[in-house]
Amino acid sequence: MTKHAPARYDSVAGLRASVGDVVALVETLTPDEWKLPSACAGWRVQDLVVHLTQGIEFGLRELNPDRLSLADDIEQLNEIVVSARRDWSSQQVRDAFLTSAGPGLEALVDLVDPPRCDEEYSMGSAGRHRLAVIPAAVCFDFTVHLHYDLRQPRGPLARPGYELDAVRLGPTLDWMFAGLNAMSGPAVAHALSAPITLALDGPGARSITFSVGSDPDRPVTQSGVASATVVSSTTRDFVGWSTRRRPWEGAVSIDGDAEHAYRFLRALHIF
Repeated sequence: MTKHAPARYDSVAGLRASVGDVVALVETLTPDEWKLPSACAGWRVQDLVVHLTQGIEFGLRELNPDRLSLADDIEQLNEIVVSARRDWSSQQVRDAFLTSAGPGLEALVDLVDPPRCDEEYSMGSAGRHRLAVIPAAVCFDFTVHLHYDLRQPRGPLARPGYELDAVRLGPTLDWMFAGLNAMSGPAVAHALSAPITLALDGPGARSITFSVGSDPDRPVTQSGVASATVVSSTTRDFVGWSTRRRPWEGAVSIDGDAEHAYRFLRALHIF
């Protein structure tokens, strides 16, 4: 059985902060900035805002818990949603996002508590999760796209002053580890020849040890368990390389079996 540590950070605080950050950004975008290519291949700034609008509208939709199966590629589904609004004007995209942001945020917050928190919902290739986890997933989406795809240095927008702190990174990382087995569990499990520890330092810090369990396609993940091989990184760098927005080379240090660590690093992919 895969053992997941419980959420360590306040997903509601992270969600409010990350959505507020993007609202502040959207309110300042110039007509030219809407059309700039983002760091997401094939998507303009405008297309990324469309994508984030869909995320913030999650709690406003009638939820069919079995609408998606694990065979459904969530990234392909995201592309379909963006393509449907590709011809919208930037003003239409702006209005839709800002109109949905407030009500959508409050609807997502409601998912954390009874009566709906324990209902399960399929997110396609990202796994099946309790609705209480969804705010952390949306926090992840807003945080990653803002800091790694929209803002410089990787993105096109010069926007200093946005925080990437434990309030935002804590729930972001909680979601990443909650969804890891669905996203890359088989690849990671098959890369393991012995336990390996991922030690993350910085805002939202944690240490997770991966080992082979009874299911050959699902690694066991545990906190506070030592191993002979340790991969160390900062939390900020981890978000970048684990989502393949930057290479892990130069962003990690390895203590122990380097070849084992390389197999693990090549297998890990979170989206």
